Amino acid sequence: MDDADVRRRSKAFSKPEPGSGENPGDGRRKRLSQRRVRRDNQRQDKDEESATTPDGPPYARRKKSPKAVFRKAGKMTPRNSFVVDSSSDDTHDADIDALVSEVKTKHEIAGRNAGQQKGKLAGSLSVRDDLGAISFSLSYDDEESQLTLDLKQCSGLKAMDRSGYSDPFIIVQLIISGKCVSEKRTPTIKRTLDPIFNERIKYPAISELELRDALLRLQVLDYDRVTKHDFIGEVSMGLKNISPNSVECFNLRLQQKNQELSRVDRSAADAAPNGKILISLTYHSVEEVLVVKILRAAGLPPKDTNGLADPYVKCYLHPDPKKSTKQKTKIVKECLDPEFEEEFRYPVSRGDLRSRTLAITVWDYDWNSANDFIGSVYLGETETGTGHKQFLDCLNLPNIPHTVWHTLGVERRTF
Repeated sequence: MDDADVRRRSKAFSKPEPGSGENPGDGRRKRLSQRRVRRDNQRQDKDEESATTPDGPPYARRKKSPKAVFRKAGKMTPRNSFVVDSSSDDTHDADIDALVSEVKTKHEIAGRNAGQQKGKLAGSLSVRDDLGAISFSLSYDDEESQLTLDLKQCSGLKAMDRSGYSDPFIIVQLIISGKCVSEKRTPTIKRTLDPIFNERIKYPAISELELRDALLRLQVLDYDRVTKHDFIGEVSMGLKNISPNSVECFNLRLQQKNQELSRVDRSAADAAPNGKILISLTYHSVEEVLVVKILRAAGLPPKDTNGLADPYVKCYLHPDPKKSTKQKTKIVKECLDPEFEEEFRYPVSRGDLRSRTLAITVWDYDWNSANDFIGSVYLGETETGTGHKQFLDCLNLPNIPHTVWHTLGVERRTF
């Protein structure tokens, strides 16, 4: 491409207006010249901003432009460097001393702040050592020989999980004469440090003599699905000062684990792992009717995931091939110490009753699966233990109610 073609193309792209008299290349050159002047002015302004006089700030920022120089010092200013006037050694030394003293002052202030923060942290740790508190009430009915414990709530529990919360539940132990006669557990309350339980636990057949030598132990633990449950705290108190027929409220601070109480004999509690049931028998000789009263049960084992059960009782008078004597109580929801207070009547002669067996079984109701068997007790002339004694007393002493606590067994018979 020769010069004639270049000139021809430039004229084609930059045609002047008719009658203007302008050279086609003059406008483009003028615009380029103005742009170059503006660029040089901006670069000069940046260089002036990067330069600092000795009376100005002690630090100068190094610009990307290589022409950014410290004009009066006559040298480049590196980033974050201390700018001094090289013409005066005294000023240089004074500035260095001032910088050193400033750094020392900053270190001293930082040290004091660190000490204060350490003291605050120690104070916060001492507060965190508090395990929390538990609120409950106790009452004793001397007429029914029954001790009642109402677990209300816990407050300010120690966080045991990474989430900053705990999943607390309570294990309640009743210790009499150094033996744990009952051990029960409340449901688990998820993700809280202030759980509200509102659980009532009844201990029937506790005499006043036993109450004087009884000890109540409440352990608060954090539930863990995979690993061992974490211990949070516990309280223990003697029951000899509990006044009968009155309600006493307590709010106690949780303490560390008592190792001596951890070694108590639990054989008495393990002797009735399926709980107990209170049954009353009365034979009316005139009407020839056997009256069976299912009063209550106590210490039933938990069968559901919430740590409770939905118990009910079934009753048969065997032999009964057609199951015509089947009787069933109501279902008590979410309870391990249910009260039934229900009565069943069986018309039968005394002679025929001697060859019959009363079978009483306790079940846990499940709406979406088969009901769970909890325990059983059999009463009859051929039975042993409390079942034999109560049945004979009912036959030999008619028209009088005979009430006995029975330990539930695991036997399931087929007649």
